Parts: sequence; C-alpha cells; structure tokens
Amino acid sequence: MRCAIHRSLSFTLAAGLLSPLVAAASSIDLDARCHVESRYGLQVDADRLGFTRKSATPAGPARIEFVGSNIHIDGQSITLSAKDRQRVEQFQSELRAMLPQVKQIASDSIDIAFVALATVVTQFSSEERRAELLDELQALKIDADHAVATANSTDALKNEAFERRIEAAVERIVPTLAGEFAAQAIRVAMSGDEDAAATIERRANEFGEEIERSVEGAAKALEAKVARLCPQVEALDAIDNSFEWRLPDGSKAELLEFSTTETADKS
Repeated sequence: MRCAIHRSLSFTLAAGLLSPLVAAASSIDLDARCHVESRYGLQVDADRLGFTRKSATPAGPARIEFVGSNIHIDGQSITLSAKDRQRVEQFQSELRAMLPQVKQIASDSIDIAFVALATVVTQFSSEERRAELLDELQALKIDADHAVATANSTDALKNEAFERRIEAAVERIVPTLAGEFAAQAIRVAMSGDEDAAATIERRANEFGEEIERSVEGAAKALEAKVARLCPQVEALDAIDNSFEWRLPDGSKAELLEFSTTETADKS
C-alpha cells in the first residue's frame, strides 16, 4: 500500500513539474489572429536589413539587403524606380518600429514560463533548497532576458531558443524536486497518516490546473499584444507585395507571407 502511494505520488509529481511548460505553451495562442511565414531569416543591423535564404527553401539569392533606399542581391546593387526607393525606406522604417514590440512579446512569454517554474519550486522544494533553486531560476531568466534585449535576428528570437533554456532549467531542477517531494511522500506513507497522504496526492494532482490558472491572465494579455501587432505586419506585407523590383530570375522576392485566421467564439 505504501509503495503504491509512493509510485502514485511520483507520477503525479512528474505531471505537475511538466505543467509550467505545457501551460505556458498551450495557454498562449500566438497564432490565433495572424500567421507570418518567410523563406528568409531576418537580421536587423544599424545600417541595413539582411534577408538570408533559409537552407531548406528552393534555389534563389542567398542574401537580399536593404541599405538606405537601395537593395543589394548577393552583393550586387540593383536599379530601383523612384517609387520603389520610397517603398524600401518605408519598409525598413516600419519593420524597425515593430522590433521593440516583437521583443516585448518574447520577453512576456519568458516571464510567464518563469513565473510558472518559480511557483513549482516554491510549492515542492524544501526550505533548505528553495532559495538556491529560485536564485538559479532568476539567473537563467536574466540570461534569457538579455538574449531577447540583444537579439538582432529572427533566429535569435525563435521560441525554440528560449524553450531550450527553460528545458535546461527543468532538467537541472526536476531531480532535486522529485527527490525532495518523494521523501515527503515516503515519510507520510510510513507514518500511516492517510489524510496527509491524500492531501499530498491531491496537491500534486491539482497543481497543473493551478499553474494554468496562474498564467491565464498574462497569457490573454500577451495574445492581445500579438493581435495589436497583426495590422502592422499586414501593412508591412502590403509594402512587400507592392515592390516593382524583381530577383535575377524575374520572380518576386516575397519576403513575407501574411495570412489571418478568424477565431471562433467558443462561448
């Protein structure tokens, strides 16, 4: 009976510890309103925008650069009409104006994930280890925030990069928390206090839902920020579609591919 309780608690704890990542990912529907795709990775420097073709995309120029009112394709300047020169300048200006908002969305996503992780640590760690684990989380969050603040490319702002940072924290912290929580479970099971054992098991079972509730408000606020950004991205795509200049093979570059999704009212 005691071993069964221990095994049950171990499984429920594992689910509880994974819930912050699951909740942070599932509660934030960043693609609810608009979708943006590109065959290029974007790098934003002080004097230029660089679009580098992704390796998996069909053949085409390796790099397209916007420099002032000019465009360079694989290092070669191309002739632009007066209207296209204006469009090039407008495209750069509007994209640069969006960058702080994009970074804020990435930063908010990190905040939500780390709030959830800190809640797990506070709930399941022992008093002796709690401060140490929270300090480790804070250091990792500072690192992630710095990465967002200094990012100048779409690769640096990819969700996968920050997910790896968070997963690294989980991989280091989970064994410690699992060991401490299992020790609590064993002590309760050995004491024969069934009420205390039931309380621990209920706490582990319900913790995932508590995490989801704790991030729900922040997740909705983040979705609203994404929704507000969508019209700006659509306007940028409209400029992209209006360009008269062409690639060496005569095709349009199509730097962005924008689409929208109407969200259904589930109420």
